[in-house]
Amino acid sequence: MKLQTHVRHAVYRAHGAASRDMRDSRGRFRSAAADEDRFWAQVQLGDGCWLWTGPLTDDGYPRFRLKDRPVRAHRWAYELLVGPIPAGLTLDHLCEVPACVRPDHLEPVTRSENLRRRHARRRAAQKGATR
Repeated sequence: MKLQTHVRHAVYRAHGAASRDMRDSRGRFRSAAADEDRFWAQVQLGDGCWLWTGPLTDDGYPRFRLKDRPVRAHRWAYELLVGPIPAGLTLDHLCEVPACVRPDHLEPVTRSENLRRRHARRRAAQKGATR
């Protein structure tokens, strides 16, 4: 719980979240801080992966609603805590856990590199399973 509070305060300080407001699709004001509170309420923080406990996509990736539209929670966490994902890049889960939203477990790579790594991991896992 203490780590979660620390992360939340670091995010607010770094991004000035308490001062940003936006309207949802019904025209109601909703602060970015409220979105961040909803996000962190669905994250189980720990020493390893930060696991998303909210809804997942069909392929196991974390899903979060922001401004009444679905976003991939791991991408949102990365952009919130690290910065924008460079154009043309996707995030590779270095920990191999799709539900992980911890930014230092994510690395921006090209789609082809992400696929190459995924296939290499599968081959290594299959090789280890046959021994």
